[in-house]
Amino acid sequence: MTVSLERPVRPLPTWLVSTRHGTRIYTHGAYADWRPFGVQHARQVGSNRTACGIAALDWELFWDLAFPSEASVTCQGCLHVVTGRDRGTSTGLRAS
Repeated sequence: MTVSLERPVRPLPTWLVSTRHGTRIYTHGAYADWRPFGVQHARQVGSNRTACGIAALDWELFWDLAFPSEASVTCQGCLHVVTGRDRGTSTGLRAS
């Protein structure tokens, strides 16, 4: 029996989840998963701004979460830019 330790390669989504902060979620004993905390914004790889225009140079970028995720708090400005529709579940602010 051969065991492969390689992960399958997936292309990155166009828009990723980005937040000001992250938090560790402990699952499976001592395993800590780094997850978004607060309003989730959309950001592209290499960009220093969110889709709604907020400067996010030092924000967390979650490489494994495509925007919009299933989070209950998403930025409506980013949601509008990315999908062209509103979901009505955010307190996120749109920058001018």
